[in-house]
Amino acid sequence: MNKIRIIKPIGFVGGGNMTEAMIAGILKNKIFKPSDIIVSDICEHRRKILNSKYGISTSSDNKILFKRSETIFLALKPYDYTRNKNKFPMLDDHNTIISIMAGIKYIDLQRTFATKKIFRCMPNTAAKINKSVTLWYTQSQNTIDNTNVGRILSQIGFEQQINDEKIIEKATAIVGSGPAYVYSFIENMIDSAVLIGLNRKLATHMVINTIEGSVLMAQNQPNDIVQLRHKITSPGGTTAQALRQLDKTGFKDSINEAVLAAHAHACHA
Repeated sequence: MNKIRIIKPIGFVGGGNMTEAMIAGILKNKIFKPSDIIVSDICEHRRKILNSKYGISTSSDNKILFKRSETIFLALKPYDYTRNKNKFPMLDDHNTIISIMAGIKYIDLQRTFATKKIFRCMPNTAAKINKSVTLWYTQSQNTIDNTNVGRILSQIGFEQQINDEKIIEKATAIVGSGPAYVYSFIENMIDSAVLIGLNRKLATHMVINTIEGSVLMAQNQPNDIVQLRHKITSPGGTTAQALRQLDKTGFKDSINEAVLAAHAHACHA
C-alpha cells in the first residue's frame, strides 16, 4: 500500500464504542500515532477513559477539534446530530467530513457543512481488530481525496467505495447490526450447550471455535455455502433433525425480519 498522505490529526466528534473501536484499529497499524488523533465528547469520564487507554487528545469543545483536524469523523447518535447540527462550526473545502451516523442522508450533511469533501460510511466494531467491513459513499469527484479516505478506512479492515447511497442503509442492517445477530446466536448456542449438561467454560470454547471454523470454511468456499451445509446433513441424522426444528421455529424468517427491521430503521433514523 502506498504511504498515506492524509494530513493529521484525525478528529472524532463523539467518543462512543464505534469511535473507540476505530481508534484501536487505526493505532494497531502504527501508521497513525496517538498524537494524530483527537476526540471531542461532552462526557468528561469518557474523555478520560480514551485519553488514558490510547494516549490520544480529547476535548469538550467541537470548535477545537474542527480547528485542529482536516479529516473529521462524525460519530454521534443521529438524534444528537439532528439536535445540535446548527451548532457546528462553518467549514470549507479545507475539511473532509466522514459520517458514520446511521440514517443521516448525504443531502443533510451538505446542508450542514459547506465543504464538498463529504463521505458516508458504515463500519462495525470489528474495526478494533482490523476486521471491519466498511462501505463508503461520496459525491466528490476528487480522486486524491477519495483515495485518501479509502486508505484511512483500510486501516480498520476491508473497505469499498459504492456509487449508490441507498446501499449505506442496507450495509447498516448487515454490517453495522450484523455482529449483534452473531453474538446473540453465540450466546444462545452456549446456553443450549449448558442446558444439555456441558460446563459453560467448555461450552463457550466449543461454540466459538466451531463458529470460527465454519466461517473459515465459508471464506474458502464462498460460492458453496449451501453445499457446505449439505455435506454435514446426513439423511435422517442429528443435523437434519436440528435443521428441521430450526425451520419449524421460524429461524430463517426471524433473520429476515431482523434485517428488514434494521434496514427500515436505518432508512428513517
